[in-house]
Amino acid sequence: MESKSRRLNIEALVLLCILLLKVVDLQTNCVQGATVRILERAVEIAPDSERLSKLLEHRSIALSYTDFGLHNVGMHDYVAAIIDWKTAIRKEPHNVGAYLSFGQACYDANEFEAGRNAFNQALQIDPNSIDAYKGLAIYYWEIEDNETAVKTYEKIVEIDPEYQHAHYMLAIEYAILGMKEESDAEMEYFSTDDFSEEKPGVSALWHFIGNLYRDNGSREFAIPAYICSLDLAPNRAETRFNLAQEYLHTGNREIRLWLNMRY
Repeated sequence: MESKSRRLNIEALVLLCILLLKVVDLQTNCVQGATVRILERAVEIAPDSERLSKLLEHRSIALSYTDFGLHNVGMHDYVAAIIDWKTAIRKEPHNVGAYLSFGQACYDANEFEAGRNAFNQALQIDPNSIDAYKGLAIYYWEIEDNETAVKTYEKIVEIDPEYQHAHYMLAIEYAILGMKEESDAEMEYFSTDDFSEEKPGVSALWHFIGNLYRDNGSREFAIPAYICSLDLAPNRAETRFNLAQEYLHTGNREIRLWLNMRY
């Protein structure tokens, strides 16, 4: 039979946790960690206390685990972050943000399969989550499944046609697959006046695409990509060198002379 003193101790714990939760609800974040740990310890002491168990389901506790996860990511303790995000998801199973953060923490810990599963679960809750599709695209990039990565980025553009990062990655993915027309079409997105102040960045992207064509054996596509890069940043020495190398590869002396005069 439970002793009177033990019952009083449990009641005291319950009252303390209720008070702390009230403070947490007022967004006094400094006590969130203490609240969670006290509650966990209280449940260990009195596992049969329904009142304590119900308190652990309080939404503030899930939010506290979210804060723990963010803190541990900031501390590069990804294993601890994964544990905290799992707890947050268990307490709020429909929290898309928790799944997204959990997936990213898994990637940071090189747990790519677990990360992919988390992003897929996020899409079950929100089928139009661009961040979830981005997470999946990163997975396909890592395993070099470029065809599926393309489909994933195309889905992002379908949801948000103005999503710049998706156009950027599609230009690269198409180039990797040797799909020059599709890659050029994506690069058209960056040719508008909206990107007039970002010419160095767009030039760098053209340069990178030129390198992809060169390295993938589509050298005939590398030359126009390098030229587009230099049109935006004529003093880009590395691009000039690469373009000259490609012209040397073609053996066309006249074009090499034209290059020296133009750039």
